[in-house]
Amino acid sequence: MLHQMCHDVLAVVDINAIRKARGFSQNETASRSTLENAFLSSTGLAHAMASLSEAEVITLHLLKNQPAPVDITFFARLYGSSGEDQYFRQTFNQKYRETLDAVKKSLVRKGLLVICEQKNNPESVQMQRWRFTLPPMFAQFLPPLLPNPHRSDAPGRLQTSIGVHKLREALGGPPASASTVKGFYKVTLEAGTLNFGEQPFQVDLLRNWQLNSWKDDLLESELYDAGSLTPVNATCAILRTLAPDQWVTANQLATPLKIFVYSKDQLSPAKVCQAGWKWGCLARLSEGGETYYRLPQNLNDDTDAPTDFSVWLQAGPDGALLVDLEHIPLNALEQLNALTALSADQERLLATPNLAKLGQASPEVRQSRLASWLSEHVPAFQQAMEEIEQRWGKVIVHSNLLVARVRDLSLRVQIERDLRDQVVVLSEEFIAFPAAYRSDVERVLRKSGFVVKEVKA
Repeated sequence: MLHQMCHDVLAVVDINAIRKARGFSQNETASRSTLENAFLSSTGLAHAMASLSEAEVITLHLLKNQPAPVDITFFARLYGSSGEDQYFRQTFNQKYRETLDAVKKSLVRKGLLVICEQKNNPESVQMQRWRFTLPPMFAQFLPPLLPNPHRSDAPGRLQTSIGVHKLREALGGPPASASTVKGFYKVTLEAGTLNFGEQPFQVDLLRNWQLNSWKDDLLESELYDAGSLTPVNATCAILRTLAPDQWVTANQLATPLKIFVYSKDQLSPAKVCQAGWKWGCLARLSEGGETYYRLPQNLNDDTDAPTDFSVWLQAGPDGALLVDLEHIPLNALEQLNALTALSADQERLLATPNLAKLGQASPEVRQSRLASWLSEHVPAFQQAMEEIEQRWGKVIVHSNLLVARVRDLSLRVQIERDLRDQVVVLSEEFIAFPAAYRSDVERVLRKSGFVVKEVKA
C-alpha cells in the first residue's frame, strides 16, 4: 500500500503538504523512493497528531483496531456524507466526494494515513476502490482517546451481588435475567457438578453472561455500519485505554461512543454506563459530586483472597463443607467445582470429596492453595488426596462412559466424523464416548441403516 501511494497515488502537491506537516527535509522527499523510506519513521508524527481534532483522534483510535484497510464510507462518521436527505438518489461518487476530499486534506496530506487503490474489483467506480489504513507503528503517537480523566486510587464499587444471584439459580433461586428464562446460561447442579449452560462453571462463562445481559438491557442490534462496534463492545474498548487509577464520567464517553458505534439511534452514555454498573461489568466511583466509571480491575485475580478459607468454607452435615456463595472468590468456586462433588441442601451449597474429579483435575488445581487447605483442615479430603497420590499413574477413573463395538469401518469413520473429539478409539472394533452423546451415536447408526444392540455388564 505504501509503495503504491508514494509512486502512483500522491500528486506533487500532496508530497509537499506531507513534507510540511511531518517536517521532512528536502532530501527525504527528493524522490518518491526516499519518501517511501522516510514515511514510516517517527519524524513529525507527534506534531502532526497534535493538530488533529478530538473527533479525528477518536476515529484514528477506532481505525487502528480494524482488521483490514477500510474504504471511504468508514470516514462518514467523521466528516459525514453529502446529501444524506437524498441518499438513495445519489451515486456513490456524489455521496462521498466531499468525504474523500476531507480525508485527503486532514489525514493523508498530514502524513498520517496510507491510501491505495484496490484494483481487484474493476467493475466498481474508483472511489469505491480507495482503501485507507493507519500504519501500526503510528498508533503509539496518537493522543489519548479519553483526555483529562479523573484520577483516584479509590477502588470504587462493583455490583457483585448479581453474580451471586445468578449462581443461586442452581439452588432453586429465581432467574437472575430474562436470558435464563429463555434457556440461555442456565445454572444447574448435575451429577455433583455446578454447570453454567452446558459446561462446568468457569469465571469467564459468568462474565460472558454479565456482558450479554448488559447487551440485552440496551436492546443491542448487530446491524451497525462497517467498522462500528456494538455499544457494549465500544464502551469496553474505550475504557480499556484508561490507566488503573483513571476514571471518566458518562458524558466524557459521548463523543467516543458516537464515533465507535456510529448508529442513527441516539445513544445515551448515562444509560450505557448505568446498565454496565447494574450487571457488574463496570466499577463506579462517586467523588466531588460526580459519578465516574471504569472497567473493574483484576476480576479473575484471587491473589488478594484470604488464605484462611474457613471464611467461606465451614463444616456442614455428614462431613460435607458448607460453601458461602456470598463471599467465596469466583476463582476459588471454579477450583472447588473441579475438585469436589457439589450438591444442594435447603438452598445451601455443599462440597464433598470426589475421587473421579480429584483424579481428573489438572496439577495446577490439585496443587493450588485451596487444595492444600482442604487437605490440611478436612480429614475426608486429606484421605481422598492421599488415595489419589497412591493411585496416580496406576488407575484411570472414568465416569459416565459408554463403550461400543463397531465392526463396520465406514460406520466407525462416520461416528468419528460426527462426534469429533468426543470419541476415543480403543481398538479396531471398540470405541468409547460420553453417555450424554448416546443419542448422537444412535442417530448415526439409524441414519446408516444399522441396528443398536445393547449389552449390560
